[in-house]
Amino acid sequence: MKIQIPTTCPSCEHELEQINSQLFCRNSNCPAQSTKKIEHFAQVMKIKGLGPANIKKLEIESIPDVFYLPEDYIVDILGEKIGKKIYSEINKVRYCEFSSFLSALGIPLIGKTAAQKVVDAGYNSIEDLMEEPWENKIIGPKADENLFNWLLDNEQEYTKLSITFTEVKPVSQQLGSVCITGKLGDYKNREEAGLYLKELGYKIVSSVTKTTNYLVDEEGKQSSKRKKAEQLNIDIMSIKQLEELASYE
Repeated sequence: MKIQIPTTCPSCEHELEQINSQLFCRNSNCPAQSTKKIEHFAQVMKIKGLGPANIKKLEIESIPDVFYLPEDYIVDILGEKIGKKIYSEINKVRYCEFSSFLSALGIPLIGKTAAQKVVDAGYNSIEDLMEEPWENKIIGPKADENLFNWLLDNEQEYTKLSITFTEVKPVSQQLGSVCITGKLGDYKNREEAGLYLKELGYKIVSSVTKTTNYLVDEEGKQSSKRKKAEQLNIDIMSIKQLEELASYE
């Protein structure tokens, strides 16, 4: 039985392009691709609860749509408990690192490593990228071209979003790696404290190793992380002490 190779996309009917043994739909507005991009965005940005089923129920058609969803609409569709939880998760993303946001957009060849290179080069927002044509050649010719084309197609739509990008100093300017443990005095949680320390120029790590420079432990309990830090002669400090240290740099 002879298999008939499809010539059009089953989702949008756009003409398919065959490369070796694979078929590709090059329509950037293809509904199937849009859904996968939203799923990828939610996964990378860790928006809990925004999986394929809820994306379909909420009729989200693009990544920007996520940020325009009213709380009462989400609650009406998904119920109060789940709806309020997802709305809260979306609001958390409104304050994020640009490298994470950029890598979550699904731009071909722009993953975490390439996005971090863009930030290390001094770009901390889409507006920064649009100040002059993207011709920096810092992430490879093809990746540069993909980013440039994406900016041409999406710049206006994405710069209108209510998002604040935290400024993170390039790796070459970072003050050292910091691990955070225990309860904190002036911050609700470790994530909030970590974002602040990143703005100061520190790198946040999840565990204590021989390459860790500081352990933040304001609670003072003999946790496993504190014991390891003491064994490795790692400085144990408060966030205020790290803040003072950063001011001398």
